[in-house]
Amino acid sequence: MLIDSFANRLDLALKRNNMRPIDLANKTHIDKSSISRYLSGDWKASQKRLTLIAMALNTNEAWLMGYDVSDGPNKSHINYKDYDAIKNNSNKLTLEEKKEKMLDYMDKYNIDSLSPIPVYSRIYEKDFKLVDRYIDEYITIDTKLYNIDSPQNFFYVKITDDSMNKKYQKGDYILMKKSKSVKNDTIALIISDNTTIIRKVTLQGDLLLLEPLSYNTTKYKTQACPREKVKILGTVIGYIGYENN
Repeated sequence: MLIDSFANRLDLALKRNNMRPIDLANKTHIDKSSISRYLSGDWKASQKRLTLIAMALNTNEAWLMGYDVSDGPNKSHINYKDYDAIKNNSNKLTLEEKKEKMLDYMDKYNIDSLSPIPVYSRIYEKDFKLVDRYIDEYITIDTKLYNIDSPQNFFYVKITDDSMNKKYQKGDYILMKKSKSVKNDTIALIISDNTTIIRKVTLQGDLLLLEPLSYNTTKYKTQACPREKVKILGTVIGYIGYENN
């Protein structure tokens, strides 16, 4: 039964966690203006954002929505404190140990919806491929949140240059789905002229326009390439970081 409003429950959860709206914005990467609208009662969060907020505030979606249920966290959520501790200590571990640590954590808390996704940050190295020797770390994600049925088909790329800085910044993690094809106006990881890059792809007849979304227009320019000369590795479906509209 609904006994309270989303706005009131969100305000209460913030106070319980000794957090300000800006703290929640920083933790969830939901813009502060949206959180202000939630608190004022003007807007209600989408399901994906509701899950992120519930995770950050150590509660569950139903309680946040105002239902007469326990405010305990959903067991399928990542425990931020434990997860951060695992990541902070991961520099002392080998790559395989990192993956095992994540899997052990998932088993311990009986979290079957989480899956470790590989991260590639050396895409610009010669002869780059989506293979184990180029994996630098793993990030665990809730597959239900992204409606992912086959986690092995997904990977992250860590942004290390400014070729896409109108949309993604250095240090952002871009979630991608493996694909050999691309739709019009899609951001993709591609190989062109033996170089691996991330670009917005526009279909134009037999050509692909590869557009760098960068403020540095001197260094990065749009290329027009024959389709058969471009290899698609994956397309963007999400990110961790601050995305500019």
